[in-house]
Formats: sequence, structure tokens, C-alpha cells
Amino acid sequence: MAAKRLTLVRRFASRVLLVVTVLTSLLFVTLGAGAPHPAASTAPFNTDSFSFSSYDGVVLHASLGWFGSLSPRPLIVEDSPYAPDVSTLNWSGDAFNYLELQWRGTGLSAGSLDSTGIQDQQDLSHFLGWACAQSWSNGTIGLYGFSASAIVVYNSMHLPLPCVKAASLMSGTVDLYRDLLYIGGVPSPVVGFAVEGLIIAPWIENLVTRATTEPATIPASVSGLATTPVQVGANMTEDAFWNERTFQGDPNHIPVLADDGFYDVEARGAVHAFLDTESDGSHLIFMGAHDGNPAGVSPFPQYSAWFDHYLLGAANGVDTQPTVQALLSNGSREQFLADDVTPVSGTGWPLAGTNWTDLYLSPAKSGSVQSLNDGTLALSPDATGTTQSYPFVPSVASETDVHSVAAVSSDGVDQAANYFPQLTDMQLSGPTSLTYSTPALSQAVNAEGPVGLDLYASSTAPVTDLTAVVADVWPDGTAYPVATGWLRTDYPNVDLSKSLVDAAGEIVDPYNQFDSQNPALPGTMRRYHVEVLPIGNHFAVGHRIRLYILGTPGDMQGSPPGLNTVALGGITLSHVVFPTVGTSLSTALGQ
Repeated sequence: MAAKRLTLVRRFASRVLLVVTVLTSLLFVTLGAGAPHPAASTAPFNTDSFSFSSYDGVVLHASLGWFGSLSPRPLIVEDSPYAPDVSTLNWSGDAFNYLELQWRGTGLSAGSLDSTGIQDQQDLSHFLGWACAQSWSNGTIGLYGFSASAIVVYNSMHLPLPCVKAASLMSGTVDLYRDLLYIGGVPSPVVGFAVEGLIIAPWIENLVTRATTEPATIPASVSGLATTPVQVGANMTEDAFWNERTFQGDPNHIPVLADDGFYDVEARGAVHAFLDTESDGSHLIFMGAHDGNPAGVSPFPQYSAWFDHYLLGAANGVDTQPTVQALLSNGSREQFLADDVTPVSGTGWPLAGTNWTDLYLSPAKSGSVQSLNDGTLALSPDATGTTQSYPFVPSVASETDVHSVAAVSSDGVDQAANYFPQLTDMQLSGPTSLTYSTPALSQAVNAEGPVGLDLYASSTAPVTDLTAVVADVWPDGTAYPVATGWLRTDYPNVDLSKSLVDAAGEIVDPYNQFDSQNPALPGTMRRYHVEVLPIGNHFAVGHRIRLYILGTPGDMQGSPPGLNTVALGGITLSHVVFPTVGTSLSTALGQ
């Protein structure tokens, strides 16, 4: 089962995170799966291991699993660097056979780690063609993936994927640079090292077997593990290295069930995967992934139904359901995990009927928070311009990078927050932040979609990071982070052809250009479009919406310290473009 597959590395990650959170505000991101529902079969589950020679002769290790007697059935395939046991796939029951393929250079496979590059992509393509022709295949294949094993599927979809009829993919990215390792152009080495650690752990576990059976494969495998972090760190702009590791089209027209959580670090990837494959019949669900699932809720029945329909021909109606279904948190991630959620559904992303409201940053006091300025989010801009400054110093990752920290919060941070709530609310961030708050809402609103942030800013440093946190402020004044975004000021340019704009022409989801750096001179005021990761939160009556602007989370590789300044009002209309479904925000604010 999936809960079993990463027990050791989850323990390791939790211990690291407790130390990192307290001492350095870093975090260790775990790519562990939630527990699927049990396989619906009483027949024994059997497994067998075998080797497969890829297109270039590199020998890869794989495992086959099946219930009862081995016979031709549809195949469910996962291509993973974590060497999971094939039994972790058997949640779909005895109508399928199951295959686990290990990436080159990982587990027991030969070759060097390619980190979802063209070699890994070609490996998956060729393996599927081989597997489809085997006696235990009936000629139909479904692809399953979680995080890394989902990423390699997205990156490979431009190649022939023989016999693949559908995919169920949890989390994962369609652009490894901007979705995970350099969100907003800001390096996230802790995430990269965490992924590397999760790959190395099973590699070490299998090292004795590798040394006994395939000792000649050790040098190449070690080389790949050693050079991968160097390559990630050396390619700081979105260059050819990263372009090879992006979604490049889907000529196979595979319907994808893309699943993620609004507090997941890879939430942007699932959204854009859905947008890229929507015409192929894909659906998008937000039920949780790295960030956990609501109590008593699992996405695996959805995955099984998807495969039952597309691989077995079951008339279960999954293809006629709303294309987007989401569970919004009712005020915080803690409420989400307690199954205190608001379900919403509809068509398209953003959902059809989404309202966009401009909220302008104002120096007027809100009287609701102790921060550097206690500003306001207003429905109209101030006629007179002004500036407000804040020190650019590292911020507490458990508050300002909730998406990454959520991956391991259940292994210690959530428990610690019961005694030290400031770990997961915004108490520690206020003193070094600029804040802008709305009045208390007179009506509840459902916020779902991308949040646009236009910011006029300068810095005394040659480069800085613009970090934004959107928080739900409860009537007692406690503020919980519900969405975050970052942008390094080296990247002020936006590709309008790839950006999402609303009916008024406002950029609500910028596609920042990270292919080259364009630094500003110290003290130069420029306009920036900051991408905030997708938000999914129900703001109740009496709650406020608050924007924090502050330093880079401690788990990311921040820019040098300095004094940052934000311009607002007048001709520098710094503002948020806020999405709601149903009641508009202007109505909820009494206008």
C-alpha cells in the first residue's frame, strides 16, 4: 500500500524538519503518498521482478504484480525513482495487472539519473511498448503517478505512449523549474535535496543487491546522483535544461485525472496540466496530495473509477461529472484536514462564473493587526501616492511557505503547533511585514483560482524577492496562510500570450519570463506581476482577507538583505486581483 512505501523516508524527513523549523526555518519536503483504499479482492497478490533493456541498451529494473492467476488484463503502470513495492499499486483490485518501473540510476536500475529528462522520457515510452505486447497484457494501459512519477508522465506525453488510454496523476509538475524548484525564480534547494534524499534512501537499501548482482552499474549510478543537484543549481534561469523537463504536448490525447491540494507545493502543476489536456477529456480535482487529505476522504476511489471507465469500459459516469471539483478549506489548512470544507464544482479553470475584484493597497489603518504599517485593502485606489518600506530578512517557513511545509506537517509540525500555534499562523511574521487587510466580510465568499498581484517595488539591494502571503483572518484576529507567491526582481517581464487575463484585461495569472535576468538598479521602482499559487478557501462572515509582504521563507535561497519599498496609490496602483465564485467580494464588502 502507498502508506507503507515511504515509511522510512517519512520518519527521516520528520526528524529533519523538526530541527530545521526550530533552528533555521528550513523544511524537508516529503513526497509520501496518502493511504489508498484497500484492494477489493480476496485472491492472493503475487509479484515478480524482471529486467528490461531500454532503447539505448541500459537495463532497467521493474516489478509485475497480479491477483490470483496471471492472465491478460489491463495494466496500471508507475515509473518511479523511489523503488516502491509493486503492491502499493494494487488499490484498483483484481481486474488489472500492475507494473512498477524504476528510473535509470535509481533502485536497481542501471544508467545515470536523468531527472525526468529525455532519457527517462524515452525509457517510459519504450517500456510501455514492450509491456503492451506481453502475454499478461490485454493491450490497454493506465498510467498512475504521484509527484515524481507524475512529472515523468507529463514530460513524456509528447512521445508515443503505446496502449495508454488514461492517466490518474496526483500532484506533479508540467514545468519543473517554475512549478517546484524555482517558483517565482527563487531557488528552493531544500526541496531539491529532499527529493534527492528520497531517491538515495531506497538506492542505499538496494546497494548490497546491486553490488552483488550488477556491480558494474554502481559508478554510473553514483555519478548521476552526484551531478543532478549540481545541474539544478547551475541552471538558475529557465534554459534548455529545464525546457526539456516540461510538458511538450499530448499527441496521444490521453484523458488525465489531475489531483492536487490547494496547500500542496505542486498545485500549479496540476492546474496547468488540466489546462494543457482539457480538450482530451481531462478532469481536475482538489482533494489533497502532499498536503494531506480531509479526515475520512481519499482520492483513490476517484482514480479507480477513472481507470474502470477508460480501461474496463465501465459506464460509471466519470466522464460526465463536472470537469473541476474542489474541496475548499474553511479558513485554514487545519480546517481542511478536519474535513471542515466547502465543496465546489464546475467547468474550466478558473471556474465558469469566477468574479475578479481589484483590491488596492492603501496606507489607511485597518486597526486589525500589529505589523509595520497595518494597511488596508480597499475597493478604490488612493488618489495620492505614497511608499512603505520593510526590512528584507528571512521569514518563518512554516508560516510563509505553507505549501512546502504542509508536505511533512503531519510528522511533527502539526502536533507542535498545538502547543506553539505561532508555527502555523502568522504571529511571527507580523513584526517584519507590510500588511493590508480588508474590513470584516458581511457575506461569506468562496475564493478559488489564481490570485493576481501587481506590485510597484524597489530595494536597496541589487536583487530581492517579493514574497506575498494571503491569509484568512478570523474574528479573534488569528491569521492563517491560505496562499503564497514569490517573484525574484531579476524577472520583471511577463509573456502576455501565456498569461491569464480577466474580462477587463487585468493579468490574474502571470506567466513570468525566467529565461534571462533583468536586474534593477538599487532604488529603482518597477512594476512586478507576482504569481500567487492557486487559492481554494472559504472566507466566512466576519473574517478578513489580509495580504502580507515580507522576506523570503527560510527554506528557500533568498536574496541578500536590504530595505524593500512598495509604492501605492497615485500612479503606482499596487493591487490584488482576487477571485471568487458565487458572491462577489465587492458585495461581501458592502459595495
